[in-house]
Amino acid sequence: MPTEKTSAERELVALAVSGITFLSPREKSVMYEAVNSVDEFALLEIKDISDIIGRTVKSRSWDGKSLPASARRSRAIMHTFDIQYTTVLSDDYPSALSNIPDKPFAIFYRGNLDILKNQCVGIVGSRLLTPEGKRDAATFAKAAAEAGLTVVSGLASGADSAAHIGALQAESGRTAAVLPSGIDTIVPASNKAIAAAVVKRGCLLSEYPPGTPPLNWRFVQRNRIIAGLSEDILVVQAPPASGALITADFAEEYDRNLYVLKSAFCQKALTAAMLKKQKLQAEKGKKKRKSICDYVANDGVPVVEDFADFVKCKSEAPGTRFFDVSEFSGFFEI
Repeated sequence: MPTEKTSAERELVALAVSGITFLSPREKSVMYEAVNSVDEFALLEIKDISDIIGRTVKSRSWDGKSLPASARRSRAIMHTFDIQYTTVLSDDYPSALSNIPDKPFAIFYRGNLDILKNQCVGIVGSRLLTPEGKRDAATFAKAAAEAGLTVVSGLASGADSAAHIGALQAESGRTAAVLPSGIDTIVPASNKAIAAAVVKRGCLLSEYPPGTPPLNWRFVQRNRIIAGLSEDILVVQAPPASGALITADFAEEYDRNLYVLKSAFCQKALTAAMLKKQKLQAEKGKKKRKSICDYVANDGVPVVEDFADFVKCKSEAPGTRFFDVSEFSGFFEI
């Protein structure tokens, strides 16, 4: 039977478990409960892990001997940067995340995690945002923050940055930034000033232990957390194969409310979408993916002009709105 861990051991084991990439969130919880000390990982073989989690694991990446030292390095970073953590087994774990099937085992954060107890709206979109998109995203975020909502985004350039800045312009605005790396690494580095402001008025968070680099697949995983935390998701602008549409897919999977900002169809956004479409068509083997027009025309996702229209839309019966995207589909469909 597992013995009671000290708080220091709980922290180290949580860090170690969070860094095992081939385990599902549920399996990480099982491992966390089964292991009493971080040094036990050095003695575990891949067969032992298979026995603990109840499935056969065939990973060549397992290096249990290095895990205790890695966890201790991460803990040193946590203490240097005043990084806190919570796990899915804790009372302070964000309740909205607990409802999604692939919830992260742990959340590492700086700032005030309690802001995620408020109603959250996620704002996502292109990194190459048009001036109209930047203005509308910031204006929407500021109005949402003034209304008491927490604005959630990913701290990337473009729509994410505009959303965080807009929320911070509200007198008591609260915003949360989800990172695709350990939160000791700000991505992109040019957004360090925004990140510092977010910590003061909200929180930075990640499912990855401090010291984890921002690999490409982690950006996709980050998007599911944005969708999971948010009751509503607003897509600002999304050219073909946009990462924002991956967040939209997660939003639909998690039964969140999805909206598209009208400036997604402004002339400069259409021009940017056409350029991206031409680039993708030149790449061989690029598979067809849903476009922003598909969400509106086929899934019934409503188009809103601003925050006031968003509030109005939320009170309307589903299917009340119609926005004709037929003249725009050629710009977005690959």
